[in-house]
Amino acid sequence: MRAGYAEVIKYGLLGDAHFFAWCEENGADVVARQPAALAYAVALSVQTKAEIVAEDEREAGRRALLNLGHTFGHALEAEIGFGDALMHGEAVALGCCQAFRFSARQGLCPPADATRVEAAIAAVGLPTRMDQIPGAPLLRRPPDRPHGPGQEG
Repeated sequence: MRAGYAEVIKYGLLGDAHFFAWCEENGADVVARQPAALAYAVALSVQTKAEIVAEDEREAGRRALLNLGHTFGHALEAEIGFGDALMHGEAVALGCCQAFRFSARQGLCPPADATRVEAAIAAVGLPTRMDQIPGAPLLRRPPDRPHGPGQEG
């Protein structure tokens, strides 16, 4: 449920401030499968995705927004070998946090937005930082490798 919720909250992050605020208030109920919250979240997510896809069937414009969280998320999944350490939805949640932190550093959104996204995602128990991936596989230092000719240590 948590992994699936990452896709739900993404629709609020795509520009629906009301739905994002709703997710902040009701995310725990969605993850707990509270019927009314779950029905509302699924219905709005499906409606939003259908509108975006219908508007841009060939992914030449707005449909690319559906990739929010996936660019960083897919990179994380590939780096750790697509194993059990990180479910796809967890990677998307972490990727959303990374995208907003990156955007804040680039001046594309206020730092408070990145903080708010991270708090909303963490509130339902999804990872927001790489060190939260079980075993922290990306934080291990790679073994020392011999240096080639002309390379310094």
